[in-house]
Amino acid sequence: VKLITESPLKADRASERLDAYVLGVAGHQSWSRAIDEVEPGEAVALGFDQDTKPSVRAEVAKSTWAAAEELKAKGCTVYVLVWPDGPKGIDDALVAGVELRRLTVAEWIDTLPADVRETVKPAPAKGLTWHRPAVPYKTPEAVDVATEQERVRLVLRELLSNRDGRRHLIASSMGV
Repeated sequence: VKLITESPLKADRASERLDAYVLGVAGHQSWSRAIDEVEPGEAVALGFDQDTKPSVRAEVAKSTWAAAEELKAKGCTVYVLVWPDGPKGIDDALVAGVELRRLTVAEWIDTLPADVRETVKPAPAKGLTWHRPAVPYKTPEAVDVATEQERVRLVLRELLSNRDGRRHLIASSMGV
């Protein structure tokens, strides 16, 4: 099982104590940088900091959920490491000798306070249903780049005409 946690220093300490492969990212928001280090089908545990401040805890939970979803899409088995309140990081939890529990993502979601759970995994809006598009999806090979660039130019012209008095920042990867 590979472990993804916050901070290279915490990863180093956790690796020594757990005798495991531990990836340390700059912060819980930087989880995507570790995804390339994980092979499809591997088991991965997420062990981000357990902050006590509710707003920070909610943000960490969102990052944990997003990382878990990305890893599951890659075919990985995903766990979340939790420990009793007190130690913030996994390194402190290991030094304190507290029990680390390895939960499935579903089990972890159930441990979250209701308000955090709602922000992490929002329920679908009532009255909406999902429909398969009638037109087949165009693969990148089937897209006419010149047509798409013209469509983007028209949208940009409309936005840049600045009719609503607001400024717009636009990033494009279509060479426009």
